[in-house]
Amino acid sequence: MSADLVIEGLVKWFGDTAAVDGIDLRVRPGEFLTLLGPSGCGKTTTLRCVAGLELPSAGEISFRGRVFAAPGRAVFVPPDKRRIGMVFQSYALWPHMTVRANVGYPLKMAKVPRAEIRDRVHEMLGRVGLAERADEMAVSLSGGQQQRVALARAMASRPELLLFDEPLSNLDAKLRYQLRDEIRSLHDQLGTTSVYVTHDQEEAMALSDRIVVMNAGRIEQVGPPRELYSQPRNAFVADFMGYQNILPGVVAEVRGDGHLVRVDGSTLTVAVPGVPPGPAGTATSVAFRASAVRLDPPADGPAAALAARVLRSTYLGRSLNLLVEVAGVRLRTQLDEEALGRVGPELPGPGDELTVHLPARAVVPLAPVAEAAPAAVG
Repeated sequence: MSADLVIEGLVKWFGDTAAVDGIDLRVRPGEFLTLLGPSGCGKTTTLRCVAGLELPSAGEISFRGRVFAAPGRAVFVPPDKRRIGMVFQSYALWPHMTVRANVGYPLKMAKVPRAEIRDRVHEMLGRVGLAERADEMAVSLSGGQQQRVALARAMASRPELLLFDEPLSNLDAKLRYQLRDEIRSLHDQLGTTSVYVTHDQEEAMALSDRIVVMNAGRIEQVGPPRELYSQPRNAFVADFMGYQNILPGVVAEVRGDGHLVRVDGSTLTVAVPGVPPGPAGTATSVAFRASAVRLDPPADGPAAALAARVLRSTYLGRSLNLLVEVAGVRLRTQLDEEALGRVGPELPGPGDELTVHLPARAVVPLAPVAEAAPAAVG
């Protein structure tokens, strides 16, 4: 498989702390790849090493066969020589310049001919819908419009690689939704290779060809959005991908079509599809989403009927979140509008007894983090 951006053994130390701890990653030509994880996981430090804003402590970074950084061989290409465009969280616009001047300034510094600068600026502002605002001061625009200016500026130099450092985190929800679609559309139009950093799972799902989930400076899992959503490999990834119920336990019984897991500290057993991690008694964990726990038995497969007592009920209009207790285990459930319509006028509240159903197909087996196989990086 060909790769545009290759990161091998990347390490970055800040004092005694390894912010990035031995990352290996290959980004394919024209791919939109997202680094996803909580604050302090190393995603932004990795991006800054690629951009040349941080000097790696060890490892190697190359793009299309050209080595950007290799501290072991004393190689370091400065940022302005890497043909990289970068969009920052803070917009980083020049406040004393117009929109047109902001977009054209990097081209001017690169000594691009004046006529070509004019044409490129006009093209990029047209792509982001700001051609009519070209002569206004950049800081007079709204936050969303300023981020469009930053996008146009990053793309005007026709970079081979585009880097995004949480560019939407300062915007409200409506603007984030709109701009993430525009970012993906521009990526597809220009055919660039893009690396995007975010802590927002939904943003990563909407934008990415592949997602890299990071934790404590390391890669936990790499894969397409649907794979990470439906097949998280361990409890950390499951939690970050929105699995509200993550239960440690042991293999209680091995069956022909799967296995049973007994949840620690309880009598609750959960049917799990697929090959077990080992014989009866082997430690394991399972995960399932709150929305998978249903009031009615599903018609498309087996499900466990569980006697539950409501501990907390939160009405959200289109859904009802319940915290219930089943055999000594607290589970989170979420009932949608259709399910609520079958409940009746009185919604379940604390102390109510219910029977809930957990489909076996909704349960995902998880590998212990310490024993998980190395993440795929291709």
